[in-house]
Amino acid sequence: MAAGPGAYKSPEEIAAAAKNVVEAAVKMRGERELRFVPEGPGPDRWAAGANSADRSIVAGKYGGYAVDANGYYLGTDADWAKVRAAYAWIPGLFSGRVDPDPIRFQPLIDGMEQTALTIHDDDHSVGTSPVAQYVDDVSHLTADWKGPAADLFQANFIGRLKTAAKNQAYIAGVMMHAMIAERDIFVAVRNDLVSTAGDTVKAIEAIDEKSSGGLKTFLTVAAAVTALVAGIASIPTTGGLLLPAAIQADLWIISGASATLGLATFPDHNGLKLAAPTVDGVLSNMIDSLTRIDGYITTHESDVKRCLDRCTSVLTGPERDLLLLPPQPGMVSDTDAELRTDFMPP
Repeated sequence: MAAGPGAYKSPEEIAAAAKNVVEAAVKMRGERELRFVPEGPGPDRWAAGANSADRSIVAGKYGGYAVDANGYYLGTDADWAKVRAAYAWIPGLFSGRVDPDPIRFQPLIDGMEQTALTIHDDDHSVGTSPVAQYVDDVSHLTADWKGPAADLFQANFIGRLKTAAKNQAYIAGVMMHAMIAERDIFVAVRNDLVSTAGDTVKAIEAIDEKSSGGLKTFLTVAAAVTALVAGIASIPTTGGLLLPAAIQADLWIISGASATLGLATFPDHNGLKLAAPTVDGVLSNMIDSLTRIDGYITTHESDVKRCLDRCTSVLTGPERDLLLLPPQPGMVSDTDAELRTDFMPP
């Protein structure tokens, strides 16, 4: 059975990470940018909503607390609720990117793997798969048939059965690894959602630090499909090498497309900037990062689709009879006298 997906974050973990972004944004926006009296228990909490002339209070972390037009300190529950409402969109930005669950791809992956191994294993273990065993049995039973017709039957039908089986197994294997690529895209997406949220919190908390300009987030989804490089090696190479070079080049997306995916296609492999002088600036950079993830998904899925489309073309197009099915032997009729006299069963 094919290996399952690597570790990835649950919807609950992603929701918790998004909530941390909200809390960081609300706190920094309220305390630093709006200079509200801080939420929660604290030495000055009593002053929220009180007249600033009633008594002096200790200056907050960012200087004196702000007051409204009537001289009342800002930072009441209503003030904080308004700020929190302004960032209510953040959780949905993350939860809307949670699906699909990578584990749901596993039945497709396992099914294609089993199909490939059932049709053909490898030349070093002849007869280990059911199809290979049938081919060997037929080959042995017809080995002593004599005559030109028998020779043609062996060469054009029996002799091509294993080749066809290998090609069928190869197509099934390529489809299996295409599904692995699709699955791993969303493993990376889920993990990137949590890491982006964590990096966003760090960028918000570092707004006052002059050295925060280097804060970035790094997206592993940019390299998701390259995980196929190792997995594709498990497909019997004898099966792949039997396909014509042009078709093999299209199907063998690993050496071409996926290698490019991790390099030239994604110029931001050094990370995406998150640092900004304001909370909203950081959040804007966060949105850019999440939008970039969406773009990566589209690009990767286009490559996976291209691979599957090519498989479909081989399975249903004119190449099918050449690559996947041995030529059907012609029936000998009473008028084929010459051919009948040439065919001498043992």
